[in-house]
Amino acid sequence: MGVSVTERIGGGCLCGDIRYAISGDAQLHFCSRCGSNLWGATELGLTSVAAGSLDDPELFQPDRAVFLNEAATWARVPEGMA
Repeated sequence: MGVSVTERIGGGCLCGDIRYAISGDAQLHFCSRCGSNLWGATELGLTSVAAGSLDDPELFQPDRAVFLNEAATWARVPEGMA
């Protein structure tokens, strides 16, 4: 199941010198049965895979935590990384 992101999404660098806006160029793909996020694709040919959908998500291990002071309140930091 694919869902297009049509609303304008903004962001930028931490100091504010660079800002960007994304609108209507992302197609998100979910399982139609359980709703799991699987991957996203853009009109530019870029694809990102949700790490949690990998058969072995342990292949990718974080080795440091950065920008903790700027992290969203809901962000979870792996134990021992703070």
